[in-house]
Amino acid sequence: MAERPRLLLREWSRLTPQDCPVLRGRSLEAADRALLARLAARSSLRVEELRHGLRIEVGPHVGTVTLSALRLDILPKLSLRHWLAMAGRVFALPQWLWADAMSSLAPGDEGLADLLGLALLRALRALERTGLRQDYREREAALAAPRGRLRFDRLERFGRRRLYCRYAEPDPATLVNRVLAGGVTQVCRLLLDAGLEQALRRLAARLFTGLDPLPADTHWLRQARRELLMRPGRDAAYRDALTLLALLAQGEYPAQPGEGPALGGFLLDMNALFEWFLDEHLRRHAPPGLQIASQETRADAFAYLDNPLRWHRPRIRPDLVFRRAGCPIAVGDAKYRDYRRQPPGSGELFQLTAYGLAYPLPEPRQVLLFHPLADGEEASSATLLFAPGASPHRVHIRLVGVPLARLLEGEGWWPEGLA
Repeated sequence: MAERPRLLLREWSRLTPQDCPVLRGRSLEAADRALLARLAARSSLRVEELRHGLRIEVGPHVGTVTLSALRLDILPKLSLRHWLAMAGRVFALPQWLWADAMSSLAPGDEGLADLLGLALLRALRALERTGLRQDYREREAALAAPRGRLRFDRLERFGRRRLYCRYAEPDPATLVNRVLAGGVTQVCRLLLDAGLEQALRRLAARLFTGLDPLPADTHWLRQARRELLMRPGRDAAYRDALTLLALLAQGEYPAQPGEGPALGGFLLDMNALFEWFLDEHLRRHAPPGLQIASQETRADAFAYLDNPLRWHRPRIRPDLVFRRAGCPIAVGDAKYRDYRRQPPGSGELFQLTAYGLAYPLPEPRQVLLFHPLADGEEASSATLLFAPGASPHRVHIRLVGVPLARLLEGEGWWPEGLA
């Protein structure tokens, strides 16, 4: 992996062979196209083959993609320190997993894959200290000394020197351990830091030797979490490790070891991460008596007058609804976009206006459009009024900049005018 050229870019970027020499003369192989098609189905990454090289475009996604002849590290606009703090808070990961993370890696290797891989290494070391979960398998055998329960009905067959016993034997081949074993192998293919990769492989060899690994895909990760819920115990290290695998092991790996270069990729949606972080922060700092509902789905805003084809009603689902004493006072929507450089589009305004009209809000109806502010950027107030002459209702659509860096440093913040 080290001989592959590495391209560092930021979210919301577009690069062509003309402005990036690394992309000149590059082409994709069949396995690359298969991987990129799978990633494109759930992300904003687009890689296009041109006559003179590759054209790359990405929106609100960050992560790592390893192709046959190129490694892409897509970094957030936030500093990596702030991004780690945001991810830790959203996914309930303890802070000690990230402690001195960037200084623990080789200089220049601080991509998201390696930072999350280092946190996974620390979670697995905690798991090694507490010990692996084990199942107990019942066995029957003729033994020289008694163990478990004697089978008196079979004593005559083996004589006095051998006792036929039924006993339970510990077995570490639980589903969750097998998923961790397979997930570590997948993650190692994404890592740039050779020392980190070697440490992860050695630890996995100690912990999971002899286990038949399972892929850390959506299905098996869900089954592993279900196993933890059905048999609770000291599971903090397991939960942390499975959460990190869910972040890292999202890509498919068309090339198996020995069949060419290892390919892989994971991309995280910053729009979803911003929504989750904002929801958690607002709930934590809400003034007394203010209730916040997230992703509230309503099917009563629209109704068909004629519906011979029996279509389902359209639904609306605002990100946030603020209520006091059970009565809605404002509606909010979170968008991970830079509205200082480009105003909201018509489609977004239509959506926000529909939210404002769908709830019995006090006039003028208040709809908040939350968006992130870059480090050091100050919020600029902007409010749009929707007041058609044929309707008595007025909707105020107000842009609210969220100072992410300040919040991640522990400063308090609450939207002005919302109490």
